[in-house]
Amino acid sequence: MGELDGSVEEWEMVSVEDFAMATVTRESEGLMPTYSEARKHPDWPKWQAAINEEMRSLEANKTWEL
Repeated sequence: MGELDGSVEEWEMVSVEDFAMATVTRESEGLMPTYSEARKHPDWPKWQAAINEEMRSLEANKTWEL
């Protein structure tokens, strides 16, 4: 069925909110700096602390082996 008979499949329907979120997400993907770029920012110590805390959490929860 689908487009040929004028009906719309459930998976084809997208809410306005979902479309807007997908658009914003796609547009903002390039905003995250690389590790090298983040190290150059004046707030690098905050980035480094967050990275270290995330690594400690991953290790403590045995998320994976390094």
